[in-house]
Amino acid sequence: MIISAFLMLQVPATFGACSKLMRWNDDPPYSFSSPDNPGKVQGISVETAKKVFQQMECELRFIKMPWARGLQELRVGRIDLISGAYKTAEREVYANYSQVGLSSPNILFVRTKDAATLPWTRLEQLSGTKFRLGVQINVSYSSEFDRLKSTPDFFKIMVPQSDREVLWKMLALNRIDGVIADEVTGILEIKQLGLAKEIKASSLVVSQKPAYFAFSKQTTMSEFVAEFDRQLQQLIDDGEYQAIVEHYLK
Repeated sequence: MIISAFLMLQVPATFGACSKLMRWNDDPPYSFSSPDNPGKVQGISVETAKKVFQQMECELRFIKMPWARGLQELRVGRIDLISGAYKTAEREVYANYSQVGLSSPNILFVRTKDAATLPWTRLEQLSGTKFRLGVQINVSYSSEFDRLKSTPDFFKIMVPQSDREVLWKMLALNRIDGVIADEVTGILEIKQLGLAKEIKASSLVVSQKPAYFAFSKQTTMSEFVAEFDRQLQQLIDDGEYQAIVEHYLK
């Protein structure tokens, strides 16, 4: 009986005829189309989810859509999960979050010529200034950002766009003064756009909070999320997650 119980603890739970639909968009190195095979989706978040779902013997499919629409589809259950989600009270109403966080800081990016003279060290100090802050629609960068965006002095400095590539180009053209983005993603995207000399990360860190996989409460049981967490933590403990990260940061 003791041996049987031990074996049960080691064998991943399976969920029958299981199939889940995950939102992705062009967000390297976390998710993007393969340059050699445009029909193939890859990246850190994609490969991590694939490995976990493989262990759970569950099919994982992908659908491309912007972030804001992805949240709406998750809410009503037309997709099953998203990656890179920060926890907010509003989202926890309709999403079951993984408890295993994966982190990379959100940074304020500015034009290179402005980086050395940036006078602010905290996001709230931008309130009431003439700074034009590029942000993505419906993206939560930090709890401080969520609080500030509802205040008039901060709201009026925001320049929202659904596509971050548009924001990088606006920054290079002096149409905005800064963009908030994940540090790793930002550096890679700027390099790919040929803007590495024009734009750089500033010293203003917006958030060090971890991001999570989030599952629709309409379609996914909490038991499924718990098993996902167990397998994801195993991936981290075994060093496989770090190997995935290093592969995409070469």
